[in-house]
Amino acid sequence: MTTLPLDEYLEVTRARLLGRYPFFGILAISLPLVPDEHTETAATDGARIYYNPAWFEQLRRQDDGYVMGVLAHEVMHPAMGHLWRRGERNAPKWNVAAPAAARPAEAVPPVR
Repeated sequence: MTTLPLDEYLEVTRARLLGRYPFFGILAISLPLVPDEHTETAATDGARIYYNPAWFEQLRRQDDGYVMGVLAHEVMHPAMGHLWRRGERNAPKWNVAAPAAARPAEAVPPVR
């Protein structure tokens, strides 16, 4: 567990992601992190990553390595074009399929 404030911790985590998994890291450092209490967990609009500070605090207390996996997952959405490819497709189905397609990013093991 870390004692850094969450915003600093997330910057360090993105740097660790860049060092360990450069593909995910370069994407993660290119998107600003925006705290948003209305976001349940984490989300992206392709230009920013929104995150719920309380959820991220809880996640890092459980196993801070998983925060890196969440960031990798979120950057996969713009990397795979999910935000621009939906078009007229069924929104509820798309909102299930897109996260499933981004799940290979969750194969990034926790970094200890």
